Amino acid sequence: MTHAKLGEWLGLTPQAISKYELRGATKAIALALAALDRGLKPWRATKEDLKAIETNVRMKALRKGASANGQKAN
Repeated sequence: MTHAKLGEWLGLTPQAISKYELRGATKAIALALAALDRGLKPWRATKEDLKAIETNVRMKALRKGASANGQKAN
């Protein structure tokens, strides 16, 4: 499959696909691949979406750290 075809299918540019091959996953590629894995149509994340994801990741890390220390997370 070409970068152009894969990019079209994922809703990304061929350059983004090439960048993934060279450097690894960016947030956009990771989100598109996660959507594929779930069998969903890929979507383009907004800045608000990415901020919400980052907040969720930080909250999970805080909860995990609190539970590892025997504390209750807020």
